[in-house]
This record gives sequence, C-alpha cells and structure tokens, in this order.
Amino acid sequence: MLAFFDIGILLAAVAGDFVSLVLNVRRAVRGHGASGVPGISWLIYVALLEWRKEIFFFASVGQVGAALTGFHVLCHFAVPWTIELLCRRKS
Repeated sequence: MLAFFDIGILLAAVAGDFVSLVLNVRRAVRGHGASGVPGISWLIYVALLEWRKEIFFFASVGQVGAALTGFHVLCHFAVPWTIELLCRRKS
C-alpha cells in the first residue's frame, strides 16, 4: 500500500518539475513572467530516497538519485538557460 503512496508522491514531484520547466521556458521566451520553484521537487526526491529507501524500477538508490537529480537539473536549469540563450541570439 505504501508503494502506491510513494509512486503518487514521485509523480507529483515529476509533475512539479514539468510545471516549473514550462514556466521557466515561457519566462525565457517572453522575458518576463512567473518562474518555477527549483527546490521543492528535489527535496521530495531526497525524502523518497533517504527516508523511504524507495528505488522504484532502478537497480540501486544511487541510480535513482542520479537519474532524478539529472532530470531535475535539466528541467530547472539546463533547458531554460539554453532556450533563453537561443532567444537572445535571435533578437
């Protein structure tokens, strides 16, 4: 039963990263607007890994941590900064 709860929390955190990605991209393209909150979803990922020892479909906790942290960094920093850099060059 707790596995379903953990998966629900993980999906909510991933959805939060996607919402932040969309907000950050819109802000990069338009030059203004709301931005995402980068820390919340990553703290949820850490809580699931450290306190619940949940590995989902990965082989180890290290793989889960690396994959989720990489995904988080892409959503909050790498993709929005790249799009902002590309939009600045066009104008």
